[in-house]
Amino acid sequence: MQIPNYVLKVINKLKENGKQAFLVGGCVRDLLMGSEPADYDIATSAAAQEILSLFGKTVPIGERHGTISVLLDGFTVEVSTFKGYVREEGPGGLEKDLSLRDFTINAMAIDGEGGFYDPFGGQKDLEQKIIRSPGNEPEQRFIEDPLRMMRAIRFCCSFGFSLHPDTNKAIAKNHALIQRSAPERVREELNRILISDLPSLGIRLLAETGLLRHVMPEAISLVNFDQRDKPHSKDVFEHTMAVLEATPPRLNVRLAALLHDIGKTLTFSADERVTGHFYGYSLKGCRVIESILKRLRYDNKTIENVSVLVGEHMSCFPKLRDVSLKRLVKRVGEHNLDDLFDLQRANILVSATPFDFSDLDAMRQGIERILNEKSPLRIKDLAVNGRDLIAIGFRSGPEMGRMLELLLDAVLDDSVKNDRVALLKIAEEYLMDRERGNSECDKEAKMKHYRKELWFEVKKRRELINITPLVRECLQESGIKEGLLLCNAMHITASVFINDDESGLHQDFENWLEGLAPEKPYSQYRHNTYEDNADAHLKRTIMGREVTVAITAGKLDLGPWEQIFYGEFDGKRRKRVLVKIIGE
Repeated sequence: MQIPNYVLKVINKLKENGKQAFLVGGCVRDLLMGSEPADYDIATSAAAQEILSLFGKTVPIGERHGTISVLLDGFTVEVSTFKGYVREEGPGGLEKDLSLRDFTINAMAIDGEGGFYDPFGGQKDLEQKIIRSPGNEPEQRFIEDPLRMMRAIRFCCSFGFSLHPDTNKAIAKNHALIQRSAPERVREELNRILISDLPSLGIRLLAETGLLRHVMPEAISLVNFDQRDKPHSKDVFEHTMAVLEATPPRLNVRLAALLHDIGKTLTFSADERVTGHFYGYSLKGCRVIESILKRLRYDNKTIENVSVLVGEHMSCFPKLRDVSLKRLVKRVGEHNLDDLFDLQRANILVSATPFDFSDLDAMRQGIERILNEKSPLRIKDLAVNGRDLIAIGFRSGPEMGRMLELLLDAVLDDSVKNDRVALLKIAEEYLMDRERGNSECDKEAKMKHYRKELWFEVKKRRELINITPLVRECLQESGIKEGLLLCNAMHITASVFINDDESGLHQDFENWLEGLAPEKPYSQYRHNTYEDNADAHLKRTIMGREVTVAITAGKLDLGPWEQIFYGEFDGKRRKRVLVKIIGE
């Protein structure tokens, strides 16, 4: 075992001054495993004040507990007074220190001269790949610091070890103690589990020992939850574990893999064939994810990125136009694209065979082409900026921000070129319209506006989905009590309509529409030169684009049997429905 010179200098300095000094903890474990330690810890009989006096450059990071960082030759070594060691000198200092450490594999010491100390069998446990506490007293160690329960699991999935039966039992008995640990510390252990070589082993152990119900109780409902869906032969938890293992060890994509189906148990429904459906589960899942990650004190950027990945993980469909690809990049962000592609690939890889990556590869190639062409995808890519808008009469603030978003949307939709003159003309027309409408300002000030897009991932070519509960949620979010609600499909092969929620009637719709505009043979339609969805366009024309519903006393003013439906006629790809509410 090769110990760096700067570490030996610290040990020798302590010994020259009559103090005991030993390398301890994870660095000894790593050296025995043939790994380069990330850092080096020294345990000594010197008190904190003595350590400070012996070394020129120090940082007291835990002086109350006798821990000092010593800076030497450009490196840092953490030096701590023996755990449980009071003032008296004596040979028992080291063994007492080691007895109070979390696990035997971390309770070994080296004295710098070749002496190796292992009073609790840590080396044997390393060889047998077992996580055990010194003296086999796990309960006492976990009571002292409950986070050690998560650390035990982290070592299992980092090193491929297993919990000693007594360690396992102690965690199962004391799992509730983890609630005493700061959320930030729990988060860091969870992160290390997720980016380890065996992340699913860590999550399984958290579930089996009871820790998961405190760390992430929302995930408990995934265990043994039957999806009743042919492409998914595994239950939701097993599918999640498989996706987790299939993603690369980057934190955001691993978090997204763990949470990508968290909304399924909240949105499950079964049709008359007992096939499972999860309408709107990604949207619901994003809300749950925000709650989970905030509770664990993740930063806002991580919460945003993981939510985006989960919300878009089903955005992998054939025949996506450049406009759709550009909007996808805008929603996801270029910095999240690799994580999204890796999550989507993992999701396909662990679903039912055959594994077809052609749509994903085509989508990725299309996005790479758009990025290489340097197409405008963000506000900063526009040919105009805030200063240009101020120059023509806009005031800095929300209105200017909305105008820039409108201009970007127009460019993304290819309705206008990214040309300075053309964009300023649109902005000037907006200002003129605003001036003409000034007399209505007082009236408009009383009006509230709400807009939301609902996303659907229909697995069949044709399907009717009752979206009334989702529309009601939008109304509740808007806070509008009196007004009008518009709900329309944003795709020309889908409809929104109102009718009865009765399976026989839905089959009648299917038979009737197929009689009027049959899907096959594809060759009967002139539209089907490069596509096969002419029938879907005709069916949408028959069923209609949108519905308008009155809002009275904060409720949808629907008739006794009326329900709002999304009609999909060219599915197997992600599509949107717009909900726009105006009122007071």
